Amino acid sequence: MNYWRIRMRFRPTHEDLTQEAWERGVVGIWYGAWTARDLKETEGLSAEEAAMRLSKLPTQRKLGRTIPPRFVNIARQFRSIGKEDWVFVYFNQSIHLGRASFGIRPTPISEFTREGELFKAKTVRQCKSFVLSELPEAYRLLACAGRGTVHQIRKANRFIVLLAECTDCKAVWKKTAALDLEEWMAALGPKGWESLSLAYLIQEVGFLPTGLGLGGTLPDFDIVGRARNGRLVLGQCKKDAYSVTESVRAAYANSKNADRYLFAYGGAKYAPPNVRVITKEDFRDWFEHSPKGKLYQQLLTGGLRIAH
Repeated sequence: MNYWRIRMRFRPTHEDLTQEAWERGVVGIWYGAWTARDLKETEGLSAEEAAMRLSKLPTQRKLGRTIPPRFVNIARQFRSIGKEDWVFVYFNQSIHLGRASFGIRPTPISEFTREGELFKAKTVRQCKSFVLSELPEAYRLLACAGRGTVHQIRKANRFIVLLAECTDCKAVWKKTAALDLEEWMAALGPKGWESLSLAYLIQEVGFLPTGLGLGGTLPDFDIVGRARNGRLVLGQCKKDAYSVTESVRAAYANSKNADRYLFAYGGAKYAPPNVRVITKEDFRDWFEHSPKGKLYQQLLTGGLRIAH
């Protein structure tokens, strides 16, 4: 069983048909004037060879555009989604899940044809929806998961697994609250780890952002701001085991008047001695023994909501 995020935005015009398609009971892709049968006939060919064959179809030549190999890869990935897999989409501040049909429907949906490109679809069944405002905040990360049209969510992401297992938001809250801390932190992903790191600084040093966003703010730092005592605070976040590069070591060394942090989920090698490294083990200790950490952990996992 796999989990897939699907986006149904026609890129040339930026028209988003996600809600319309889902309410019709389908998910789909465009990527050219070929049909499901045309794609099936390229089995055994490389993506490059398949792209050349599909580009020579009369319907595709009429568009005046060739199909790049990456379109073939996306189409094959979409076709590979099995009947036991879960697909989900996001619209109206909600996550919508369903199980997809095997293969691609033989007939494109004509109403969704755009600029000559056919909408190749799968039927979805067992559909259910979850309003994000009624779930723990961490589930909002699913709304921005992946950037492509078809994106596989790994099973390590316990949040999507729990949504697939549950029938309503109350059940999601209970299962989230029951997660082991190790499972919960592993499920967060890189963006969630950044958010967790930021929360730690807010709680422990009174961190305040100073006009710079979280993540990608500067070449070497993900978190930039001030503690309430006026001290500059710099932080880098890595959701894996991390080996500190020379350029990052230099960036830390050139920031002597700042409090410097490295949030490395799996630990860090070659970290400068004047940088505080905080790992998943440190967070687990913070959650279990610090009053501020305990409170924050309850807020994250829904413990306070269950208690009330």
